[in-house]
Amino acid sequence: MRDRPLVRVSANAHDSGRSRLLVCFHHAGAGASTFAGWPVEAELHADFARVQLKGREDRYAEPLDDSLPALSEEIASALDRTGHRDLILFGHSMGGTVAWWVAAALWRRHGRRCRLIVSAQAPGLPAAIPTWRRGDLCAWYAELGEPLPATLDDPEMQAILSATLDADIAWMRREFAHPLPGPLPLTVDGLVWESDKLVRAQDMLRWQAAITGQFTLHRLPGGHLELCARPAAALALLRRLLDEE
Repeated sequence: MRDRPLVRVSANAHDSGRSRLLVCFHHAGAGASTFAGWPVEAELHADFARVQLKGREDRYAEPLDDSLPALSEEIASALDRTGHRDLILFGHSMGGTVAWWVAAALWRRHGRRCRLIVSAQAPGLPAAIPTWRRGDLCAWYAELGEPLPATLDDPEMQAILSATLDADIAWMRREFAHPLPGPLPLTVDGLVWESDKLVRAQDMLRWQAAITGQFTLHRLPGGHLELCARPAAALALLRRLLDEE
């Protein structure tokens, strides 16, 4: 539907000439609102786009039933049509793998290289999720060693978010079983969070085998969901990476 698009692009006053577009992919159980304040907070010299998958927020009534190859091609085509010269894809956790597939579709179908920034995600991560107890979001936060967000004090909101995470994990287990496309001619920056109980530095290094370009690993303080509660460190790194281009 037109009022609930998959890719949501907004111009940034810090970028003149539509030269660069930073595209953000949310993690499992979350939505595009994760990045709502980023254009103002980050002061990035790029236009800004958020990807909103089905099954959450204003798309909650739409089941996430897309195949990952088809979804990535749809997103890649939408990004190619924006008219931006340079595309920078940022994906956190589940969003990191989706961003990878979109990068592959951009290269294979549109002949476009992009820069990829992957946070808290490594190839094969779904194998590390068997401890998730369906519907028990509080236990999931405890397993990760993360503080409960205030929104979970509301039982109705907790039920909605639990259902979203249930569906996302089921979707990941099914769709992430596809062989990872690659190797790709990309430059990749990996963000590893020092207290992350799901993804460690050695896991992130597996991205090196999937690219022919340079891979750089960056370490940030916090756990798997630090990006959501306190994104300042990640935003500072993003500013630096984009200013280096």
